[in-house]
Amino acid sequence: MPPRGADLGSGFGQSATSALCSGPLDRLLTEEGQRRLAGAPELVFRVLAEVDGTLQLIEGVDLSAHELAQDNESQNLSTWNALAPDVGRMLVAIRSTSQTLRNLFPPPEDSDGPDSADVELAFDFEVEPMDASVRDQALDDAMEDDAAPGAVHGLLDMLDADIRRFGERMRDPQFMADRWMLLGELHELKGNASNCLDAVVSAVVQPHVAGSLHRVLRRHTTATDRAIRLRSAVRDLWFDVERLKGALHQGQADGATVVRHLTDRLDRWSERPAYADLRPIDKRELIEVRRWAARGEGVQARTRLEDLVRFLEVMEGVNHRERLLDHDREQSEVVLMLIESEVPLAEVWPAAVRLYGRDVQLDRMLRAWKRGQAPDPAALEERVRAVASDLGFRAAAGYGPRA
Repeated sequence: MPPRGADLGSGFGQSATSALCSGPLDRLLTEEGQRRLAGAPELVFRVLAEVDGTLQLIEGVDLSAHELAQDNESQNLSTWNALAPDVGRMLVAIRSTSQTLRNLFPPPEDSDGPDSADVELAFDFEVEPMDASVRDQALDDAMEDDAAPGAVHGLLDMLDADIRRFGERMRDPQFMADRWMLLGELHELKGNASNCLDAVVSAVVQPHVAGSLHRVLRRHTTATDRAIRLRSAVRDLWFDVERLKGALHQGQADGATVVRHLTDRLDRWSERPAYADLRPIDKRELIEVRRWAARGEGVQARTRLEDLVRFLEVMEGVNHRERLLDHDREQSEVVLMLIESEVPLAEVWPAAVRLYGRDVQLDRMLRAWKRGQAPDPAALEERVRAVASDLGFRAAAGYGPRA
């Protein structure tokens, strides 16, 4: 064990070989990350190995078969009985990893305990869940914190509180017997635990690399990254469902054909990382559509597609999140600056694509651009200015602070 209060550069011999944890290295680090961390302390690699094994167990709790079950009886213990062994192993692994990491990163001797002020602001440690916006901020702050031991302990406090809350829920017979409540809680637990452990890896690796962690860690995401990922996925699905709805209305495809294509599209969409970012209530809505589509019934296709389009439009509420409003104001300014500087359009693309999902007209330009049809710079500038103007209006109207 390293001395109390040790930083990441002390307590262990320098330079662990890739053989120490070749699996975790491949799963958690990019090739560039493996090169840049080649001389890092052994402690870094111990953390990678410990976290990787638990992440695999978390991802191994497969809820998809239970989501699509066609039985109408949700009030029974069959779902819990089927999931209990994998969930039990996951919970044991999370607790074990939390304790191992606390041993590797003991708080400094002059500390009164873990730096968990953000956690205390957001949690009722008995049962209540953590406020999502505070949780996101705490995760992002921890990944940028130079005081790694304190950052790690704050993240572990969140993780332990998640487990305690889930344990409290398991004592409720109604919760255990209700399939949708159980699946919703498990989705949330899996997502929160994964995000906490990914943030631990980022906090531990951050002092040893310069520049963006995205080029070093395969799984590194900030709360803004996840929000952008979600809205991009929602917009992609919206375009696909609109296309299917149009084909049905224009007689280009019958109901059964449309349902078959919708089933394939929803199955593939559920495999995207953004699916894990959905709230349980939104997951349930999409799962119900998937269950209907899986039955292959084309009779209700028109109504179902219209309902799904409206639901996806409601989900665009993600754009009202304060961090996305701030991000998009800044990003639109970057795009306009690049266009005004008359740089090649290829250099504008990385900034412009981060606005995808904000505005339908701009999104059509970006989708065509992705297919190789570059937009006219003047038309692109006009659309981005309209987006920037709308974002400025929203700030003035109180939808979010000005950038």
